[in-house]
Parts: sequence; C-alpha cells; structure tokens
Amino acid sequence: MEYVQNNLKRDIGQYHIAYSCNNKYIPIHKHTFIEMMLVLSGQGKVIVNGMGYELKSGSLCIMLPWHMHEIIPDTNNLLETITCFFDLEIFTRAHANSELDDLILGNLDALSYVYFEGPDFKRVSDIFKHLLREYTDQNHWKDPLIYAKIVEVLVLFDRMRKSTSEIVKHITVENNHVIWDIINFIHLLYRTDITLSTIAEKFNLSEKDLNILLKRHTGLNFNNLLDEIRIRNACFLLIVFDLSVPLLSNLLGYKNTRIFLKAFIKMKNMEPEEFKRSHFVNYESENIEIVPSKLYSQVIYYLHLHCKEELTLADIAREFHLDENYLSSILRSQTGQDFIDLLNEIRIFHKKVRSIKKLKLKNHIRDCEK
Repeated sequence: MEYVQNNLKRDIGQYHIAYSCNNKYIPIHKHTFIEMMLVLSGQGKVIVNGMGYELKSGSLCIMLPWHMHEIIPDTNNLLETITCFFDLEIFTRAHANSELDDLILGNLDALSYVYFEGPDFKRVSDIFKHLLREYTDQNHWKDPLIYAKIVEVLVLFDRMRKSTSEIVKHITVENNHVIWDIINFIHLLYRTDITLSTIAEKFNLSEKDLNILLKRHTGLNFNNLLDEIRIRNACFLLIVFDLSVPLLSNLLGYKNTRIFLKAFIKMKNMEPEEFKRSHFVNYESENIEIVPSKLYSQVIYYLHLHCKEELTLADIAREFHLDENYLSSILRSQTGQDFIDLLNEIRIFHKKVRSIKKLKLKNHIRDCEK
C-alpha cells in the first residue's frame, strides 16, 4: 500500500493496477487515492467506515479517500482480486467534467459496495482484466484508454448501486422513529432539486406536518435543514479538497453560486474562501476522524434543538455515550471548529433566523395596515 501511495504521488493523475491472490489480512487504513477492488474468486469480508460487507466472486468495492477500511480474507480461501488505484484529481482537475465529478463526489454517504452476477459480472471482470493488460503493456494511447475504462467501471458501479438500494418506499409515519428515515432520505438527496412538497408526498404527510416533525427533532425547518446539510458538506469538502466555489456549489445542489454564498455566509458568518484559509488542513498528514453520518447528524441537530440552554462538551458526550476527547476530535475533523465555536455559530444562526421572522412579521403587519 505504501508503494502505491508513493507511486501515485509522483505525478497527479496517475494510477496503479494490481492483481492479487492471497489470504493476507490488510489492517484498517485510509489513503489519499481512490481504490476500486473487484473480487474474482474466494471469500472474505471488507469493513468500510464500520460497515461490514461480504467479499465473494462478483463483489466490487470502491473506497474513497475518507473511507477507513480493512480487508479480512477467509483463511481457507485465497482471495483473488484485481484492484485499480487512481488519484481523485484525474476527474476533478484533468478532465474538469462535472458529470465525472458526480460519479466520485455525488453522494459521500452512498453505498461503497455492490455485487455483480451472471452477464453483469462477466462484463465488469472483462473490463478489469483489460485494465490490467493495458497497465502492464506499453501501447500507444494507454492513459486515455485506462481513464475511459475507469469511468466505465464507475458508471456500472453507480447504476448497480442505484438499482439495488432503492430509497425508502411506501413508508407511513407510525411513530417518531420514522423521522430518521425522512432525515436520511434528505441526506441522500440533498444534492438534487429536492423540495418540501416532494418529501411530504413521498412520506404521505402534509407540508405543515412534515415541517413540524423536522423542527421537533432537528430544531430546523425543511429549508434550514437542507442548507445545514449542504453547508456542513461544503465545509468538509473545503477542508479536504481544493475545489472552486462554482464547482462546490454545483456539487451540493444549489441552483447558482449566489444562493450558495448567501446560505454559506448565513451559517458560517464568512465566505467559503475565508473559511478555507482559516480551517484548511493537510489531509495526508492530519488524522481526520471517520464518524458514522447518522451519529454526527444527531449531535449537530441536538445542538440546534438545545442551543438556548447552557451546554458543555461533557453534557453532549453524556447524552450520546461518547468519550469527550473523541467527540471533540470528530467535531473538529468534520467542521474545522472546536465545540464552543460550533455552538456559538449555531446560536448566531438561530438569532439571525428569529430576526428574519420578526422582520417578515413587521412587513406583513405594515402591508395589512395600508
């Protein structure tokens, strides 16, 4: 793995493709490049950010730079794989194609594992074998052909992922636990042109009832919750990657950069470039904590709900049964802020929201008096 890391560092946009057949355990790790691993035969298990997936013939895993993962082969079966490692900047810089960016950064919380069988597996395995042959040969137009094959794998992976993980169907709200199905649904689709009416229709709720549920559990109405999710993801991407504001705005689902900047300033009290200068870290050298997205979201929403109260880091740690140091580290790695700064930011945000509501009410009263 260290060899691959060094090999990719020599020239941005490079790649490395390897065949392996062994039962060697690979301990938990992360790296700065993307790893696509297809299992040809054998059995085992891969754990990605705490989620375990079975490895068998037809398994395809794609591990992104923020994925902590380990590979546990079956000691009685050799795990035969072809793995392609490539730098994220193949697509974010060299090709400057937003659709290709979307394949990589389209959904940071999406499933990192799919399973192919029958003709689908043959098609994918043929592509990986072709990649391996091209990599070992020295033919003309080698680079663009390998890039094209990588894109083909990503497309097939994303199609299979979407076809096998249809999002929350025919759910009725029977108790408050279902609210997390709704929130997870918003987390999955925050990059799209999602609206309160589409969510309400999906979950058989009125728009008013949906907003009440969201406010009760997150402290935010739908529009503010959507901005919260988008801007938190923007902050993480700004900390980790060198992305332009227009590209970032597009990746996060905003219709234009102006709306994105307005939402960012409203929440962070500064522009994205200023935030990046004050919070940027060297991703390769920093130990960025990986935290389950639901846990992280619940902590943030708890702060929104209780921001008027006297809160301490110890209070939040007790509420979620976490170690204080661990909670502090995940908040800093995910937001670039310590607990006090984050809490104050959320309090300022709600103060702005209340001020806007008061202004709207005054304008409404004034209009009625005319």
